[in-house]
Amino acid sequence: MSLYKYISLSIVSLIFYLILLLTILFLALCIGLYLIRPDSVWGRILIWCVSITMVLDKPLKGFGHYGFQKNYMLYQADFLKNSSHSIWEQFADNIAFPYNEYIHILVDYGIVGLVLFIFIIVMALKAEIVDNESWLIKYAIISFCSFS
Repeated sequence: MSLYKYISLSIVSLIFYLILLLTILFLALCIGLYLIRPDSVWGRILIWCVSITMVLDKPLKGFGHYGFQKNYMLYQADFLKNSSHSIWEQFADNIAFPYNEYIHILVDYGIVGLVLFIFIIVMALKAEIVDNESWLIKYAIISFCSFS
């Protein structure tokens, strides 16, 4: 085996083990967060389930500006009325935001708005870096995408 093939194989295996380690750490973090505050996790799952029903009603254009805030309580009441599991009732609350920017954009502006939003982010990240401010803007976009 040549040195080049050995180095490429070791880089591939290193990347594989790094991805495996990051996946395990991510799963451990998720499990740990669940164990710390399970009610928060179930509350967010309820919010996301209700949000999905909202998106299914108006998938292309969404509900418009402030559509989530205006319609969430109605959809939550309908979800709880039609749900066979009474466990959800203890997590229901008056929610102003879905705690996820992508879901929020999807509910408010639909698939069209989400695609446009992702397109703007991709174009901003692909833009040529001219000075230090460009790096700062790219890091801000990456952190927004990571924590949304």
